[in-house]
Amino acid sequence: TTPVEFAFNPDRFGHVWQSHETPKYIATLTNRTSEKQVGTLKVTTKSYDGTEVGEHSRDLIVPPGQSISPSVPVPVKLFGYHDITATLTIAGK
Repeated sequence: TTPVEFAFNPDRFGHVWQSHETPKYIATLTNRTSEKQVGTLKVTTKSYDGTEVGEHSRDLIVPPGQSISPSVPVPVKLFGYHDITATLTIAGK
């Protein structure tokens, strides 16, 4: 099993935001161990037509046996569909 359980969900149902809003996701991380876990969350985006690509990283610390749920803004310029990938690296894995 992995030391940290990871979920990445939109703060809005259906992944739909208004033009004046910045899309946000909630990263829920649960530490299953008795030691703090240190890692990096990397989020990449790509517009439907491929002309807008973004990457955002954030360092995270998950206390032993606890959960954290940071909000992760994902600023994009183009309206419409974007592919999004969230990758969590903990202890080099």
